[in-house]
Amino acid sequence: MIRRRRAQSLKRSLEGWIGQKNFKLEAIAFAVCLILFGAWFPDGLEDFFSYLQAVRMRMGFVSWTINWKLAYSIFFIGIVVWLVIKKLPKNTQIKVHADQPQTRRVLAVFLSTFGSWSQSQTEKYQNIDELKAVVGSDRLERERMNKTNWAMPLSAIDYHKKTLQEVLVFTSSDSSAEFNIFQDLVMQLHPSLHVKEMVSGGIDFEDIETTFNAVDKLYKNAIASGYSEKDILVDVTGGHKTNSIAAAMATLAAGREFQYLNKVRVVRSFDVDYDSDYEADD
Repeated sequence: MIRRRRAQSLKRSLEGWIGQKNFKLEAIAFAVCLILFGAWFPDGLEDFFSYLQAVRMRMGFVSWTINWKLAYSIFFIGIVVWLVIKKLPKNTQIKVHADQPQTRRVLAVFLSTFGSWSQSQTEKYQNIDELKAVVGSDRLERERMNKTNWAMPLSAIDYHKKTLQEVLVFTSSDSSAEFNIFQDLVMQLHPSLHVKEMVSGGIDFEDIETTFNAVDKLYKNAIASGYSEKDILVDVTGGHKTNSIAAAMATLAAGREFQYLNKVRVVRSFDVDYDSDYEADD
C-alpha cells in the first residue's frame, strides 16, 4: 500500500509537470535518454571531427568505423522528441536545448563518497583522511583532485564561479559523513561561496520519489529566498544513475534545466520548451 501511494504521488507530480495524464514510465525513459545524449553526444562529435581531421591531413583514404556514440546520442534525442510529441497536443512546438549553460547563482550537486584508491596512484589523494589532512592549508594541491570522485562537482562549481553565490549539496547517507570536508574544500577554493547540505544526514539516492521531491523543494526554497528559476541549475553527474534520473525529471517543469558533465568534464545543460495554442478539455 505504501509503495502504491508513492507511485500515485509520483504520477500526480509528473502529470503536473508535463500537463498530461497517464505519463507513467515515459518520464523515466525521457530522463534516461536525455542523460545518455548528454554523456555521448560531445564524445561522438569529437571523434567525428578527429576523423575529418585525419582525412584532411592524410589527403587520402582513412579507414572508417561506425561512430556509435554519435549514432546512439542522435537515436536517444530522437526518442526524447518522440515521447514529448506523443504526449502533447498536435499544435505544440517542441524544442530541446542542449548547450553550454550560462553561469548561474545557485548550483545543486550530488555528492558521492570520496572513495579510496590504489597506493600506486600518487597523482591523486588516496583517501578521505589524506585529503582531510591538507584541506584548509597551503599544502592542498587542486590538480590532485582531478581523478577522484569529487572531480565532477568541483568542475561544475568551477564553471559557474563567476556568478555563483550558493552551492547546495545533496548527500547520501554515506557521503553525508564527508560533507564537512567537501564544504571546507569548496570554501577554500572559492571563499565567497555559501555551501550548504540540503538534507542533514543525506537521502537515499536509490529512492526516485525522495530525490525528485528534494530537488523540487530546492527550487521552492530558492525562489522563496529571492532567486528565480533561471538562477538555479541542478547538476546530475554525481551520485547514482537513479538520483540522476529523478533530478532530471524534477527539472521538466518550464523554466528549469539540468546539467551534465561528460568524462572529460565538458559541461552541457538541457532544457525542454513547448508551446501550444491548444487547451485540452478536463
